[in-house]
Amino acid sequence: MAITIKKGKPAPKRALESEKVLSALQKQHGEQVAVKGGKFSPVPRIPLGIFPFDLATGGGIPRSRLTVFTGPESSGKSLNMYMAMVAVQRMGETAVLIDGEHAWDGEWGKAVGIDVGKLIVVQPSNAEQCVDAVEAFLYAKDVGIVGVDSVSAMVTENEIKSEAGKMIVAGSAMMVTKMMHKAGIAFTEGSKVGHLPSLLCISQTRYEIGKLFGDPEKMTGGQCFKFTSSLTCRFYGKNVVVEEVNKSKPTFKHVQGVIKKYKCPIVGTAFEFNQCILPHRGLGIGQVESWNTVEAFLKAQGQLVKGKTNWLLFGQEYKTLDLIKTRCREDYQFRTKCESAVAEMAVKIDTEPETKTKPKAKVDKATGEIVE
Repeated sequence: MAITIKKGKPAPKRALESEKVLSALQKQHGEQVAVKGGKFSPVPRIPLGIFPFDLATGGGIPRSRLTVFTGPESSGKSLNMYMAMVAVQRMGETAVLIDGEHAWDGEWGKAVGIDVGKLIVVQPSNAEQCVDAVEAFLYAKDVGIVGVDSVSAMVTENEIKSEAGKMIVAGSAMMVTKMMHKAGIAFTEGSKVGHLPSLLCISQTRYEIGKLFGDPEKMTGGQCFKFTSSLTCRFYGKNVVVEEVNKSKPTFKHVQGVIKKYKCPIVGTAFEFNQCILPHRGLGIGQVESWNTVEAFLKAQGQLVKGKTNWLLFGQEYKTLDLIKTRCREDYQFRTKCESAVAEMAVKIDTEPETKTKPKAKVDKATGEIVE
C-alpha cells in the first residue's frame, strides 16, 4: 500500500523526532547505546616500539578492533605479536596468548621481553575452547590484548572425533566466523565502559591449487577476516646472517610488510625493517634498526642534505653518512629526535590536501574537439 502525503500540511519536524527516538533508546538500553557521532574519539593504539611499523600504521595496533598478521612461515608474525604483548604489559595491562599450536616457549618469550610470570597462556584442545577463551578474556577489564597463534591450528571437536579420512568442510571457517561475532559484541560492550582490548590473530597463507588468473594466495579461516578486520598486515621475511656474530644462525630478520586492508587511519601502506634475532650492536631480540626509514624520509623532505665534502642534518655537519647512522643507533635522544621529525613529516604529508589541479582542456568552439 502506497503512502500518500496530503498537500497543505507542514512537513514533520524530523530533527525533533530523531531526538525523541534517541532519548527513548538511551532510556531503555542505556546512554551508550546511541550517541552523537562527535563524541567518538580517535582510535587509540598499541605501539609495538618498532618505528617503521608504528609509523606506517599511524601509531600501532588499533584498540577495540581486530588485527590480522598473515604471511608464510618464519616471516615475523609471532615475534611481532610478542612485541605487542610486551607493549601492553608495560602499560600495566594483561596480555593473553591463545596458543592453538601448543608451541609457546617461555625462554624465547623472556628473551623477547615478555614478563612470562604475568602472561596468561591458554592451550585449547579444540576450536570451541579457543572461541570461548577469546570471548571471556575480551570481557576481562584488565586485559589489553588477546593474541591467537594461530587460526590455522583451530580444529573443531567434530573433526577431532571423526575418522581421519572423513572431510569436514569449512569447519575452521565456521569457528572463525563465530569468534568474530562474539568479539564484535565484546568490543561494543567494552567501549561502553571505556574498556578497549585488541584482538590480534595470526593466519598462515595458503595457495589455491589450479588457479591460473588472479592472486592464488589466501588466508586460513575462510573469508570472515577480509570483512571484519580493521588492519591486515602481510609479512615477508628473510634471514640475514652477520658472520662476525654467528656464521650459521641469522642475526637479523629482514621484515617487509604490506598493509593489505585498513579501516582505521594509517600513514603508510608498507613498512620494512631489520629485526634483531641475536643481540647485536646494542639491540636486543625483537628490536629493530630504523635508520633506513628515517634516512629516506629525511632526504625526501630536505632535512638530510649532502654537500661537497660533508652531510648536513639539523644544522650540524657530519663528514660521512655512517657517522649519522652510528649516532642514531647509539644516542637514544638523537634517535628520538630524528624519529619525531619523521613522524611529524609523515602525518603532515598524509593530512595535507592536494592543492595541485589539472589544467583545463581547451575546446575548439567550431568543432567541439579538445585541443591539446
